[in-house]
Amino acid sequence: LEGNGAAVSGELEIRFATEDGFSFDWNRTLNVLSGAIPVLEFQQIALPDGTSADHPLGVPYHPVGGLGFDLAWSIENLGSTTWRPTTSLEVPDEDWTSSCTAPTALASGASSMIWCTVVIPLSAEAGSEPIITLVMEGEGVEISYPISLLVEHVDRVAWRLISQPSAHEGYATTLQIEVENTGNSQISDILQVTGTDGWNPLILDGVVVNLMPGEVRTLQLGFTPHTGSDGTLIVSIVDTQGIIEDSSLTLEIDVLPAATSQESSTLLMVVIAIVIVGLIVGGVYMYSRRDDSSSLVSTDSLNKIADSFGLSGQEEEETSGIPCWICSGDIIVGEAWACSECGARYHKDGQVPGCDIVSMGNCLHCDSSTDDLIEA
Repeated sequence: LEGNGAAVSGELEIRFATEDGFSFDWNRTLNVLSGAIPVLEFQQIALPDGTSADHPLGVPYHPVGGLGFDLAWSIENLGSTTWRPTTSLEVPDEDWTSSCTAPTALASGASSMIWCTVVIPLSAEAGSEPIITLVMEGEGVEISYPISLLVEHVDRVAWRLISQPSAHEGYATTLQIEVENTGNSQISDILQVTGTDGWNPLILDGVVVNLMPGEVRTLQLGFTPHTGSDGTLIVSIVDTQGIIEDSSLTLEIDVLPAATSQESSTLLMVVIAIVIVGLIVGGVYMYSRRDDSSSLVSTDSLNKIADSFGLSGQEEEETSGIPCWICSGDIIVGEAWACSECGARYHKDGQVPGCDIVSMGNCLHCDSSTDDLIEA
């Protein structure tokens, strides 16, 4: 006997007969037993923000990355025997992450819930509709339930400053910045830069940015600080729709003041000292002429006063007028380092305490290696 899938239990009667008319009947009650008959139905989708629906496409989109989202199915065994299945979730590729909690045995007439957590990778194309399938299999019985998803659009960038965030008063400075598309959709927009008043910042190599997912572009940012005060630069993607994450980068720039301000202060002190000494000498001279007596202030005393102001007959030391990019003091022509790329000058090690460009490794103006320094 072989059932057709619709057989039910009941009375089975068999009659045996011969050609001469003899016969007898055999009756038995036949119990029809079915195997496991699983019925799988989708129940719910739950997103991390609290959104939920009873249909896979009942939410606006399916989020990428993060903690993922939860999917729920119900399973019921309509068969007459216990079913012991294994459960898995088939996903598009190995970049996807999934885990499921499901029953390992389901008695006749019993039902249970299956929960699966799915994390869509950032590599999934924005707006695509991949299919995932829940599969339960055991004891020769298999059932599956495929659903379609809608991948979220992620517009996001990451910034990296390559150059050192420093500049010298009055000198044009160039910074190198990398911007990377860390989302899953193309970014096509305009770059802009703002900064401290008077710095006139500019993007030197084009303001249009087109980045595919994972693509990186290097930007050249130029500016000239006209004061010795530190300042701020902000480079950003215009993003008129307000959908790009981390669309701007703020840079705090350390400005090294020019040496001229220090020289002016020193010159002012020298002038004041000369006036004071002149008044003292003039007063002593007038007093000595009136009384025709020896000076009240000895020559040694006057010399000591002059020495205290550096005016003891020594000629003022001439300066080069070329500032060091580290300490802003004048360098010594013929005994200094110069960057072969941009010409920035530096003291040699030992000339000024704490001023050593070689130990820093890179030019503060153009970020070239100190291996390229030349004597100047």
